Amino acid sequence: MLLYTPLRPRQQIAAKASISPEVWAATLWDLRIQLGATITDNIVLNGMKFTPNRPSFLNARDGILQADQKLNGGANRCAIWTVFARHGMGVSAVGNDGTTHTAASDVPVDCGGACTYSINPTSASLPAGGGTGSITVTATAGSNWTAASNATFITITSGGSGTGNGTVNYSVAANTGTSSRTGTLTIAGLTFTVTQAGTTGGGTELIVNPGFESGTTPWVISSQVTRSTGAYPHGGVAYMIVNGVNSTSGTLYQTVTIPGSGANLNFWLNITTSEAAGATIYDRLYIEVRSTAGTLLGTLTTFSNQNSGTAGAYVLRGPYNLGSWAGQMVRIQFRGTNDSSLPTSFRVDDVSVK
Repeated sequence: MLLYTPLRPRQQIAAKASISPEVWAATLWDLRIQLGATITDNIVLNGMKFTPNRPSFLNARDGILQADQKLNGGANRCAIWTVFARHGMGVSAVGNDGTTHTAASDVPVDCGGACTYSINPTSASLPAGGGTGSITVTATAGSNWTAASNATFITITSGGSGTGNGTVNYSVAANTGTSSRTGTLTIAGLTFTVTQAGTTGGGTELIVNPGFESGTTPWVISSQVTRSTGAYPHGGVAYMIVNGVNSTSGTLYQTVTIPGSGANLNFWLNITTSEAAGATIYDRLYIEVRSTAGTLLGTLTTFSNQNSGTAGAYVLRGPYNLGSWAGQMVRIQFRGTNDSSLPTSFRVDDVSVK
């Protein structure tokens, strides 16, 4: 039988984990009811051989599963998972640092658990010259998935299939046409959208000081907008930071006359945030067309903290068609808002209207 004797350092499971010892005791008693005393005592004691020093409850759970695999060929695997899941130590539970624990009640797919999938990011914009990218797949342990391209100009270079978490890498061929194009990947049944700019065709640049290299003129800025010559320009040395401070808003605009033949807006954008990955949208950047008096004529697109990436890793955004305002003098405006905590910075550089 399992005796309660003074614990050696590698056996101090309950004392070192953040779940209460009562939960651990209840879990082992539940396991004993399900598997019987002999099997439970054997895999619990032998499981300690597979745990690190100062193990958490999740380390100990994994040790018990390994012991069952070694001693019984994994015959009790699903029963063990079911018991631990019932006590908050399922597949998705986290907390192996021994200081925190996030409970979960899910079991592996082969033990009757459901498959769940998510991808991050869900879209990308690339320049006409093409490029590469990667997509993170988050999946329930044991869940199989595949990735496929639905466009001839997008090629999956690695990660065409996987089990559990994984990464899909892709490349986008150069676009020799003047029009933008859109293609998709299907990953684990989810859609990833690629938008690629067309060639600019060498039209006349309507934006003055597009990279903010000569200061801010003729750009008009208000509230929380800052010209920076810090570490994260896209080109040159300067760029603009919209927001990045809690409880603020800010606007950046330049007035241009759209030719009768129309024009497209392109710009490079880098977003970083203190919000957690996958958090609700709290901070936004609106790309707007307004009259010279400030009346909103149209919102071309909106970005948020959910579009964040690595500092300095700019993404080409556009082209956005300005043909609806052909022949008009309008403001091309970037307007940002941040809520009261965990700020988001929107870095804008190399703006182009042609």
